[in-house]
Amino acid sequence: MHQVNCKNSMSKGLARSLYEAHPEVKSEYHRAFVCYEPEQLFGKYQLVRLSENLIVMNSFSQFGFRSKPNDKAKYTDEAALKRNLGSLAKLGLKMNLPVYVPDKIGCSEGGNWQEIKEFLETLKPDIILVKSPEISK
Repeated sequence: MHQVNCKNSMSKGLARSLYEAHPEVKSEYHRAFVCYEPEQLFGKYQLVRLSENLIVMNSFSQFGFRSKPNDKAKYTDEAALKRNLGSLAKLGLKMNLPVYVPDKIGCSEGGNWQEIKEFLETLKPDIILVKSPEISK
């Protein structure tokens, strides 16, 4: 799982790493905007099946995104992110697949890590946090 915006723009951070390794993640993300308006996507998620045992969840839990380094606005919606995290945990159990979430998900876009982390604790051991040097900064 990773968090995406509702502005049809995927170009940096973890999203970039994912789509560089798996271009389908980005093409399916853009395809969602052909069928839905940004307001309709907000709070939803999209599953992108890459193989039998690998599915990426695009979580539309931020409406906009930071466009300048000094932008301090909050773009992550913790309620939407937590709903999608809960759905992800249930899907992982149903499909009998491990579930991975980036450490500090949502925080680069102003999310409250303490609130998100406390919620994730209620889902453990169903969700595995993955630390990355890029994400953990």
